[in-house]
Amino acid sequence: ARRAGVKLKLIGHGDPTVTKELITYGENLGALHEADRNEVMARAKALICPTMYIEPFGCISPEAQLCGTPVISTDAGGFIETVEHGKTGYRCSMMGEFIDAIHRVDTLDRNYIRVRAQRLYSMETAAVSYDKYFKKLETLWKDGWNTVPYVID
Repeated sequence: ARRAGVKLKLIGHGDPTVTKELITYGENLGALHEADRNEVMARAKALICPTMYIEPFGCISPEAQLCGTPVISTDAGGFIETVEHGKTGYRCSMMGEFIDAIHRVDTLDRNYIRVRAQRLYSMETAAVSYDKYFKKLETLWKDGWNTVPYVID
């Protein structure tokens, strides 16, 4: 944030003393209720997730995108699936890429980001995915690996 010349707001659980040194260029809002968090995220320029943890599927990226907020993340883990590079945010691997993404993020279409997130991550979409998954399990319980036919759509 300091190198890019933007203010940083940190939201989340955890010991605020751990981030005290990091938040000299912004503020630590701590854990917020869902509605308050969504309001802060919807007004944010971007959600920045420069994690070193290989997140299998972090909910924070879709949550931000459902607010129409672009995501600037590392180029690994679940972010490869959830962040459409150059469309819903930027996936980065070096500091310079993060700084460039922060400066370019205003060019992204926030409506596209929100509509895409609704299409991919809404409760309705999740319900269909879970239904397919449980039907697949039910089919496998019958004859296991030898189950035929099973159509992937």
